[in-house]
Amino acid sequence: MKGGQAMRNLIAAMMVGTALLPGSALATESSVPFIRADQVHAMGISGQGVTVAMIDTGIYFDEHGLLGSIAPGGISFEGGDTYYDGGYDVYRYGHGTYMSLIITDSSGVAPDADILPIRVFGPYGTANAVDVILGIDYARLRRQQVDTSIRVINLSLGDGFYPCDCDESDGVTREYARALSDALAAGIVSFGDPGNDACCFSINRPACVSAAMPVAAAYDDYYGFTYFDGEMLCDYECGDYSQPYYVTCFSHWVEECTALSAPGYDITVASYWGHGTSQATAHCSGVAALMFERGGCSLSAWVARSIIYNTAYDIWFAYPYCPLPPPPRHVDALAAVLAVAPGCVGDIDFDGDADHADMGALLAACCSQQGDPNWNPNADLDRDGHVGHGDLGIVLGDWGCGT
Repeated sequence: MKGGQAMRNLIAAMMVGTALLPGSALATESSVPFIRADQVHAMGISGQGVTVAMIDTGIYFDEHGLLGSIAPGGISFEGGDTYYDGGYDVYRYGHGTYMSLIITDSSGVAPDADILPIRVFGPYGTANAVDVILGIDYARLRRQQVDTSIRVINLSLGDGFYPCDCDESDGVTREYARALSDALAAGIVSFGDPGNDACCFSINRPACVSAAMPVAAAYDDYYGFTYFDGEMLCDYECGDYSQPYYVTCFSHWVEECTALSAPGYDITVASYWGHGTSQATAHCSGVAALMFERGGCSLSAWVARSIIYNTAYDIWFAYPYCPLPPPPRHVDALAAVLAVAPGCVGDIDFDGDADHADMGALLAACCSQQGDPNWNPNADLDRDGHVGHGDLGIVLGDWGCGT
């Protein structure tokens, strides 16, 4: 998969914005309250204990807003080869760092979530489908074998022009569908970037596959007349009078497919700035992290998908180029989290409650760490790398929940 003009334009816009923003304000300070994530934070829910797999350009380990938020196990896939470099952004794009900050910066949607960096971009600003699929499979296998906190995959990337769903459109989409369906079955919700070329009747892959949730970009404030000239592949230029609850003119849109929207215009965090469905996608990944903190392991990925869509609200198109009803529904973090039943973190065996069976599983894994014969990652409830007193306290604290 070549990253395509849409991805190159997006990275270029982000890099130009970075150069222009010394000392700028944080626009996530407007987008986060707009989706009511700040009210979720006031409830004591901030994404703690949830990891988002960021399949992107890699991240900068020394970015201040990511310190303490980088999960172990980061990795890179490039040209089908594997690099155990922690998922570092070796080509200095900054895009993966930017998306991660939208989620887990102190001003972000889920400031206490963790990021698992998975780099799939090479030296020319493009990614290969094989590498993206390897990244999806890696996140799923790591959840199944090592780290059960991985509940979200963020795919702020894409290429092509596809219908919805595109599962059987070609060999590549079939592999995307297989990988994302496997991730969904393993308990991971995936959000995808539909594209930024003002296309009304197609979206990017892998966002187009049925196991992904594409996210259109919307305005969170009044920005006046916005105009994009010479960057759109489907419409050479587009512009609209921006106002809250309206979809941007550059967002791809397919009636049957693009379920969600989120803030994606003038998104600034730290020294990064830009517009795009990538930014909108990251907002939804952060909301999912909040939901999974509240629901714990009792919240299935299928139920989470249903809740985040059904608690979203209808919005409108600012640009008449896409007059297709219904428009995507705008994510509402507070409504989504409140719709999640508080989960049982101490439910080690995933049977819906914390009881004697979970205590037995904990005792069987007692005092172990990864590599020990009795290691059980599901019993490492506090995610400190070993099974001990902290995990015992969680089981006892949750005793009887879910019954």
